[in-house]
Amino acid sequence: MSNKKDLEKVDELLAFTQQAKYFFEKIANIIQGQQEQQNNEPYGVPGSSRA
Repeated sequence: MSNKKDLEKVDELLAFTQQAKYFFEKIANIIQGQQEQQNNEPYGVPGSSRA
């Protein structure tokens, strides 16, 4: 009986780990996208200065 509960806990931990990995990958993508957007602005001035 204990072995089955242990396996359930392992499954729960694996699922949580996968969810955490997905979450942090998405956060990293958002941050990276914001940094790339800032790098495209001349002199760090927001808004479009291109004709």
